[in-house]
Amino acid sequence: MMKTMPSWITARCVVGTPKSEYDTNHATDKPYIIIGDSGFDVNSHAVITGAYAAADAHAAAVAALADPTIWGKAAAKFEALEACTVVPTETTGSMTSGPNLNVLALLDEHEKIGIACRVAEMYHDKTTHENAALLKTMATLSQQCVPRNVIDHTSIVSQHAIVTCTASLEAASASIASMDPSKPLLAATEFQHHVAAAEVAYGVAHPSVVPEELKTAFASAKKRITQNYSATYPSILKSTADAYVPVGSS
Repeated sequence: MMKTMPSWITARCVVGTPKSEYDTNHATDKPYIIIGDSGFDVNSHAVITGAYAAADAHAAAVAALADPTIWGKAAAKFEALEACTVVPTETTGSMTSGPNLNVLALLDEHEKIGIACRVAEMYHDKTTHENAALLKTMATLSQQCVPRNVIDHTSIVSQHAIVTCTASLEAASASIASMDPSKPLLAATEFQHHVAAAEVAYGVAHPSVVPEELKTAFASAKKRITQNYSATYPSILKSTADAYVPVGSS
């Protein structure tokens, strides 16, 4: 999770009249809504219904902070919102006005916030943490919702790096274990390429979250490189590093 949550989820979403009352008396009620840098007593039905929907989505996201199983529900609510086309103020303004949420800005950003909630839903499904393809998808989505993220983008990239590094080291070991005695050079080349891929990914992972067993396996592979392939490995590593593009990069 983000160390500091974005303002869209920490601010209060103010709609002055309860929806049940408005549904009964909407011909006369004018709910107070924070729009732009000010509050308005709004009588536009389109703006009011959008504000109620935004408040409902916001409440679902706030609840998901305590119950991560409902991030998908929050995402669906934001995805169903629409930007307000009946604008009661000249400018959208910032996401917040003091401690309160700017409803118009939230509606304008609903797609990005919906993605942020989807990323949170994926992140709290721990099966994704061992799946490189799902982590790549998560990182790509995460990049799309900056700066509205509720999950730290770098933690997703780091976890993807750990998974790909682990897989590369396993492939490196397999290339030696299954070596065709008649083709030792081929096995040696494959081993070096796999270790190079592991080293590049290892450099992306945040040191604080690298498992001890991965540190040990990486050190062992690097020791073998030093002992047997010091002449050929540097060029392989360079070409691998030059071609590497971290997941979720802009």
